[in-house]
Amino acid sequence: MAKPVRKISDKDFNKLIEKAYYLTNQEHMHADTHEHDFEAVKQVAAEMGIPSDKLEEAYQQMLQEKEAEAVRAEQRKRMWMWIAAGVAVVALIVWIFRPSTFSGTTKISIATTLDGTSYMPLATTDTVTTTKGAFFAHALIKGKYGDAVAWELYPPNGSDPIIAQKIVYANNQEGAVAYQLFSFAPTMPLGEWKAVLKIFDKPVAERRFIFAKGTYDAKMTLTRQVDDNYKPVQNLSGFQALTDTIAICHVAFRDMTPGQNFKVNWQYYDPDGEMSYSNSLDMKPNAAIYNVYSPMRIDYRSIKTGKWTVKLSVNGEVINQRSFDIGVGDAEVIMTTGMKDDKPADRVSIFKSTSPVYGYVFWPKINQRKVVLTWKVKDSKGNIIRSIDQALSNKGGTDWWAYRKLVEPNDAAAGKYVMELWAGNLLMAERNFEIVK
Repeated sequence: MAKPVRKISDKDFNKLIEKAYYLTNQEHMHADTHEHDFEAVKQVAAEMGIPSDKLEEAYQQMLQEKEAEAVRAEQRKRMWMWIAAGVAVVALIVWIFRPSTFSGTTKISIATTLDGTSYMPLATTDTVTTTKGAFFAHALIKGKYGDAVAWELYPPNGSDPIIAQKIVYANNQEGAVAYQLFSFAPTMPLGEWKAVLKIFDKPVAERRFIFAKGTYDAKMTLTRQVDDNYKPVQNLSGFQALTDTIAICHVAFRDMTPGQNFKVNWQYYDPDGEMSYSNSLDMKPNAAIYNVYSPMRIDYRSIKTGKWTVKLSVNGEVINQRSFDIGVGDAEVIMTTGMKDDKPADRVSIFKSTSPVYGYVFWPKINQRKVVLTWKVKDSKGNIIRSIDQALSNKGGTDWWAYRKLVEPNDAAAGKYVMELWAGNLLMAERNFEIVK
């Protein structure tokens, strides 16, 4: 250690020492640090204009300051080492004297719901189903065991158990609560399962329960549209081939296992029993009531009228079905001798040979954008003597009307006839009429 030297009190001289000390601490890159320290003193002294006879004294005082700082750093290092050692000793004592065996009591159950404050079961069950496969393995424990608590579920087929990755552990007035939420997929093995509570890797209690096939709560509704919340706007028993463009089968599922995937399928069967259309979706419920729907297009040119059936399947199992009608609609078809202001002048079924024969049709609120009508006139032998196509279009959702002159005056012999009105493959109406002299 350097010998004490006379302390220099000159303000500039103190500033010299401070700058040189800072410079040497920042730039210690030389092998000979003492030579570097002295060079730093000379550099700062030259910058400040301090006489060279002060350099040796300043150098000695700077060395004393460095040695004092080294002593203080060593004292701080030793203090932190003692603190770290103390913490380690405390942790070791806690680990040595921790409980290593279970000596309390426990009560376990399979719960469907828990109280949000006490975490105690509000409802328990002995049966979990494929449709409602979410449940809590719950334990009330007398004693505090924290991370030593674990849940394991053993399947009926003897395969490896399901081990809960993270247990929820909380305290209430009755003791400690350890529970875990499980969500069974419908494909899990059916039969008797066993929930085992382990503490310190040793079984301390178990609860058996049944995993059984459940019944789906699925309400089917036929509608033309759904709202912003995916709920049906109408509850219909059928559709009209010209008024409607789609038929929607809406399904509201209740109390399905949250977070699990279900494959939902709709199959639409026409009046001849042939499957005309189907579609599927993968459903992952996240609410108590989960809404899904399937639209089937209605094309008047090819759709079959009559009684239809839609069958609903979940995971390949038909769980519900609904029948509905598809008709030609509420068109009003009239035979008349003429038109006045685009309306029939009369309604007749017997025409004089000198009178023209008109056909008139009116639909309320038709939604098809384009329709091609075909007016056909057949004689008493079934021969088609007139066939007139008429293309119509509108913006949709409005009333439609149309008419055509089917027979010119004196252009058909007296006798009985039939007028047929077709829209694509749909026979909308038949009207019998007679022409007399």
